[in-house]
Amino acid sequence: MTAEDVHIHLGGSFAGCPGAAITRDRMLEPAIKTVLPKARLTVTTGFRVPEGAQKFDVP
Repeated sequence: MTAEDVHIHLGGSFAGCPGAAITRDRMLEPAIKTVLPKARLTVTTGFRVPEGAQKFDVP
């Protein structure tokens, strides 16, 4: 993993949601690329939170 790797795990309502790919392509990736143009984005989904993950609540 490098400083340019961005990993996002979508849980809750997004766990297993087929719309997660659209969320990644149309919302998350453009936002990340604006701040980190060379970033490599990895998005996972599921109820099980990956080890070492940090939870961020969106207001």
